[in-house]
Amino acid sequence: VTNVASEVGVEGRLGGQANVAGAAGTWKDLTGNVNLLAANLTTQVRAIAEVARKKKEAQEKLDHCRQLLRSMRLELVRFRTGGLNAQPTGLTMVTQQAQTVVREMGYLSDANAELNAL
Repeated sequence: VTNVASEVGVEGRLGGQANVAGAAGTWKDLTGNVNLLAANLTTQVRAIAEVARKKKEAQEKLDHCRQLLRSMRLELVRFRTGGLNAQPTGLTMVTQQAQTVVREMGYLSDANAELNAL
């Protein structure tokens, strides 16, 4: 019991459980309580890690969308200043980038909804 309490509470090792053969009465209750505490702590730490992972993933998608929007703005400037010869190519590139941003924003809103649900 002391080892599990030390492993989980002090050393940060998750998933430890105590097993005391022949424990009865107060010792059995103590062992059960330590195991419950360790299991609850493990579950909470893993949930926090999952939220942090999802937040990082959502931030990466947001950064990617911002980069695409910057690129689109530059293409629009080139499109406006490039003259007639550059228009078909520029328009195609801007259209493709706009579609990518819309798709990425959809993913981002899904990730944001998941984060808010947690």
